[in-house]
Amino acid sequence: MTTKRISKKTKEQFGYSSQEELLMFKYNPNIPSGSFSIQKRDGKWYWYYQLSIKRLGDKTRVKYICPTFDGINSDGLNSFQVSFEKLVEKVNSDFTKTQNNNTRLSTLIDDYNRTLIIEENDPKGIRKKETILSMRNGINRFREYCLTEDIRLSDVIDGRKIREQVKEYVEYCKNKITPSGKRGLSRNTIRTYLKQIKYFMDWLEDDVVGRGIISINPINLDVIKKIYPYNPNEKKGYTKRNFYYSRDGYDEM
Repeated sequence: MTTKRISKKTKEQFGYSSQEELLMFKYNPNIPSGSFSIQKRDGKWYWYYQLSIKRLGDKTRVKYICPTFDGINSDGLNSFQVSFEKLVEKVNSDFTKTQNNNTRLSTLIDDYNRTLIIEENDPKGIRKKETILSMRNGINRFREYCLTEDIRLSDVIDGRKIREQVKEYVEYCKNKITPSGKRGLSRNTIRTYLKQIKYFMDWLEDDVVGRGIISINPINLDVIKKIYPYNPNEKKGYTKRNFYYSRDGYDEM
């Protein structure tokens, strides 16, 4: 019987030392008290910094810093030294990613689409190709609407405003003329499109594999249930995802 080998790394393997940490803190007194750690996610290791005290308004004391790397980079710095530089930058920006709030949401959807395409072509990807195609199809339909309504990142940050716009998007879908001339998309299709908006907002919130530019997802499952309530004929919970759609993006159910 063979024993499964567990891949475990320590922060010291990426250049960390308590002596260097103390020296860096000495010359950067604005860094709040806390501790460095590394965490594994999707097979890769990342630097994190855990604040000693949770700040008002923060969801967690643990702050993402940057990916790790082996050896030294072109500037002669090891992974820990780079992570400290990144931490200084994040402290100076109050742990928020710089982003123009006037950015068109369609531009961010394009970035999101690129990550889905990369995952779609990754043989080690977690999600099935059909799932990714459904995600791209749904968010691209919302992208069309965002361009028409000129929706910006500031609208998402507002929260209430993007929820109102998503409610209007539902009405837009109900009256959409499909390529076959049919008016209105099926309830299942609209519900699927709303889930794809949620996944996109999750990506905007995620500060590790996403953009990390919003503090909270304004379109969560509870919000979707309120925006588009179930009718008495539907089973409790989401209906089974429909992967059968045309290349134009609209099903004919």
